[in-house]
Amino acid sequence: LSGVNGEKAIRSPVSLKHGEFCCFGGFGPAEDGSLERLSSADFVLLSQTVEGFVRDTEDLSGRRSASLRGALQSQANRFVHRFHEERKTKLSLLLDNERWKQAEVPAEFQDLVNSIADGRITLPERKIPGTEDRKPTEFLFVNGQKYAVVGTVLLLIRIFLEYCQCVNDIPSIATDMLTRLSDLLKHFNSRSCQLVLGAGALQVVGLKTITTKNL
Repeated sequence: LSGVNGEKAIRSPVSLKHGEFCCFGGFGPAEDGSLERLSSADFVLLSQTVEGFVRDTEDLSGRRSASLRGALQSQANRFVHRFHEERKTKLSLLLDNERWKQAEVPAEFQDLVNSIADGRITLPERKIPGTEDRKPTEFLFVNGQKYAVVGTVLLLIRIFLEYCQCVNDIPSIATDMLTRLSDLLKHFNSRSCQLVLGAGALQVVGLKTITTKNL
């Protein structure tokens, strides 16, 4: 086959396969909600696999697949929404149970902050060797400045990096994910003010008073 007929012979089955993949391959809306239950790591793997399939077939046919890319983006949007709501709920629970006392800083979290300062805004693939042998410090150090922090702040650092890791793994969700990250940080600031400056922690966790040390 050659020329126009050859192109049609390739494009037609590729378009058909894209449509079948959307309908039967599990990347369209799932009635049983199975895609919504995927872990972040599993969704990233699925997304990258589908993206690779789309690129390969587009290169083969010389034609962009609007249907499959649309299905991919639709599921990515659902993933971002669920990812954000889960972490926002988790952060709210952490804040509502925070005693607002200075926490020790494990070496693992200091290393995470150091990596952010160096421009490496991703979670390490595995625990950094030797961190368990280093004693926790009294303060968190950022560019030589020391900060007293509560436990929730340490966990917020990890959550922050989870958002950045998702952007690194699925670039197409960058704008939406970073908007959600901004919302998460605003939520942290707002709720912290309510609990400490607004004395909400007196009722929520039963603190007797809010002292300058808490502030």
